[in-house]
Amino acid sequence: MGERLTRLLDSPANRAAYTHSPAPVLVWEAAPRERTSPELLWVTNPKIRIDRPSNDPLVYRVEKSSKQNAFGLGITLGRAANNDIVVDDPSVSRFHAYLQLDNQSHVWHLVDAESSTGTFVGASRLAPRRPAPLADRSMFTVGHVELRFLTPDSFESFIRTWSAVTPPRGS
Repeated sequence: MGERLTRLLDSPANRAAYTHSPAPVLVWEAAPRERTSPELLWVTNPKIRIDRPSNDPLVYRVEKSSKQNAFGLGITLGRAANNDIVVDDPSVSRFHAYLQLDNQSHVWHLVDAESSTGTFVGASRLAPRRPAPLADRSMFTVGHVELRFLTPDSFESFIRTWSAVTPPRGS
C-alpha cells in the first residue's frame, strides 16, 4: 500500500528514505480517505468509486517490494495485495500494469497488463504488453485512478509545493 503524504512528512527518516532514494515515486493526489474496514474486491468494477478524495495524497515508491512477487519483468501495479504497488480502487484490475526501467537508456516505461479498464498516458490508451515511456512529472491513469510519476528531485519539489498550499493539520 501507499503511504499518506502527511505521515511521510511527520517522520524525517521516512521522508529522507523517499527523497534520497534513487527510486521514483507515484503520487495519487485524489486518493480516497482511509477505510476503517478492509474489504476484498474480487472483480474489477469501473462504475463505482470507493470514497470521496481526501486532501492527503498517497505516495508509492517505484521498487520491488519485499512480498513474494515472482514477476521478473518489472514492478507490478494493481489491486491485489501481491503487487509491488497496491492501488486500492475497484476500477483497477488485480494485476493492471507494470513499470520497467531500461537499464541502457535509464528511461522508465509503463506497460498495460491486458487490464479490463485500460491504462492511459495522457489521453492515449496503451496497447497491452507494449511499453510506453514515462517522463518525469507525467500523469497516467489506471482504471479511474490518476497517478503522477515523479523522480526523487521532482518529488521533493512536489512536497514543498504541496506543503505551501495545504493548511497544517489541526487548523
